[in-house]
Amino acid sequence: MTHQMVGRCLAAATAVLLAGCTAKAPASVPPGVLVPGTAEISINGAQVGSTYDVQCSQTGPQLLIDTGDDAAGTHSMIRLDNAAILEFTQIRNVDGFTGSYWNGLGPEAEVQLNQNTFTITGVADGFAEDNPSARISQPFSIKVAC
Repeated sequence: MTHQMVGRCLAAATAVLLAGCTAKAPASVPPGVLVPGTAEISINGAQVGSTYDVQCSQTGPQLLIDTGDDAAGTHSMIRLDNAAILEFTQIRNVDGFTGSYWNGLGPEAEVQLNQNTFTITGVADGFAEDNPSARISQPFSIKVAC
């Protein structure tokens, strides 16, 4: 097979793939709902970005949610009994902030569910990357669709 033929095959395959992806684009979602596999994170009231690196796993009433990667992201556990209760959130280097929330060790956090989208809000204790010796508390919001 010549380079030209390989190039044509790749171009044709790419066109078919793109057409297939376009045809299967997700329908519009209602306000307050995210496309599954998406997360939006805010620290101190400022949205610091969205990620499509979302992993959710459930064992019994415990739902584990990971966003981002080892360098920057969040790890949370929600208990889904009669109501959704945030057990903990760990924030790793999100917009220069690293901290955590633990149920029962400070002001209560809140979990809201709108279709497949969880909105987790609370206050995390930790530190800023530019001044790691000073403890700070930052309000956070994690909106994630599993």
